[in-house]
Amino acid sequence: MFSEMSDDEIRNLKTEDGSPILGLQEVFDKYDKSVTYVIELKENSLQTELFEKIIIENNLDESTIVQASDIQTLKELEEIFPQMPKLLLVKEQDELDKSIDYDEVDIVSVNKKLMNKENVKKVQEQHKKFNVWTLNSTDEIKEAIHLGVDSYFTDYTAKAFILEKENR
Repeated sequence: MFSEMSDDEIRNLKTEDGSPILGLQEVFDKYDKSVTYVIELKENSLQTELFEKIIIENNLDESTIVQASDIQTLKELEEIFPQMPKLLLVKEQDELDKSIDYDEVDIVSVNKKLMNKENVKKVQEQHKKFNVWTLNSTDEIKEAIHLGVDSYFTDYTAKAFILEKENR
């Protein structure tokens, strides 16, 4: 289990093509501010403290979107990084309905079963962005584009770029 491995054991892991698995600092060193990072935090105050420390050390608060499924985590980070976009992960309709009232939330990210015209409108009317996870079929991506979602997560980035160019 990855969660039971030491840092040294993790550093020795390789991908199928033999490339090393990079730690977060190594990713930051490699890409610096050339990309926007989307980093998910779990409900863990130690993780939040480590996130704060590494973001400040690397001066990446303007290059990072933080996501969490716990609003309390985002509220804590709002005080530290008020300009950093905060994405709330929601699985159910009642969570979505609550999420649009949180000042700390800039992006509402929903399970794809909640992707519909009414929800997109509801979120965007509150001046928040609507994100969906995880769209992998052509039909799902085309539907998201048609509905006007602001962004989505996919395992098929190249396919999504083509569909975006053709359909948006």
